[in-house]
Amino acid sequence: MRVLIDPQIFNHQLNGGISRYVSKLISGLREFNDVSVYCPVITSYNHFVPTFNSSIRWFNPLLHKFSDNPGLLNFRLNNLMLKANLADIFIPSFYDTYFFNSLGRIKVILPIHDMIHEKYPDFISGSEKVIENKSKLIKRADHIICVSENTKKDLLNIYKEINPSKVSVIYHGNSIKQEELTASINSNLQLEKYFIFVGLRGGYKQFDWLVESIADILIEKNMSLLCIGGSAFTEIEQLKLSALNLADRVKVLNPNDEELKIYYKNATALLFPSFYEGFGFPIIESMSCGCPVVLNSGSCFPEIASHAGYYYEFGDVQGIQKNVYSILDDGQKRKNMIDLGIEIAKRFTWENCLSETNQLLKTVCKNG
Repeated sequence: MRVLIDPQIFNHQLNGGISRYVSKLISGLREFNDVSVYCPVITSYNHFVPTFNSSIRWFNPLLHKFSDNPGLLNFRLNNLMLKANLADIFIPSFYDTYFFNSLGRIKVILPIHDMIHEKYPDFISGSEKVIENKSKLIKRADHIICVSENTKKDLLNIYKEINPSKVSVIYHGNSIKQEELTASINSNLQLEKYFIFVGLRGGYKQFDWLVESIADILIEKNMSLLCIGGSAFTEIEQLKLSALNLADRVKVLNPNDEELKIYYKNATALLFPSFYEGFGFPIIESMSCGCPVVLNSGSCFPEIASHAGYYYEFGDVQGIQKNVYSILDDGQKRKNMIDLGIEIAKRFTWENCLSETNQLLKTVCKNG
């Protein structure tokens, strides 16, 4: 079985959950004896590409030197492979349809990562075009993979013409394994009590709402909020933090994967105020490191965190404050939630994800 995986996500992201997932598919499916996997990415600075293409470090400087838009080379090579009929199954990595006219009769399996563009278009620029392309791909797809039951529910509610039998739920895996966590604790981190926020901060991620909600608690308890990932604070963000007297308490860091585990492990809790996600990698990463998570009770969150989450109703300032105080003041409950979270996180493995995906690919290919 020959599988071609579209490279577009590696043009769009330097890091991120979708590119992590796609890179895991590429490297993981290659481990099955009866599967050949190709992803025509010959230039990209995405963090995950070297995990499946070691030569990328040599191509990048050369191609970026002689091309104004080297990412187009990935697209062109992908279309050449499609036109040459070099795949039995094609998996788009996102929703650009540049390859659409080259598909021919090749089977298409479409991963749906979330329904944020359809449900909350005002929060993401370019939603209209994404929705247009996504709808086109949904109609063409032979099968659809959703990353959670909640995403599947949202998909079927919005695209009512889809036959539910055409949709499967396959959860992502957790890249942090409990047995691989380092026993060492960074002494610098021990000196500082902190909460952790992971990911981008704009729009539906609700970062502004979060800092306004917990500003007094951070000051009262002499704590910090560490923002992992994302760009430096904008001028507007800096002004807001200064107005809340948090300029010295809220910081942006960009640790590597090993350092991230230590930040999770030493954090008092992960604060995850996003009001919608398809899956939410930081949730299981946090729990697997023994870090409890505070999050709202909507979207896919109860499905992923289960009974290990400290939940509040979306927009409920008193609700999130109550949970934060509970984590700080009730040590026994926090310990119980940590133990529960570690066990729940074990349910999400890349081995399961890849095995289920491989079986689905075989079924779709056989039915063709």
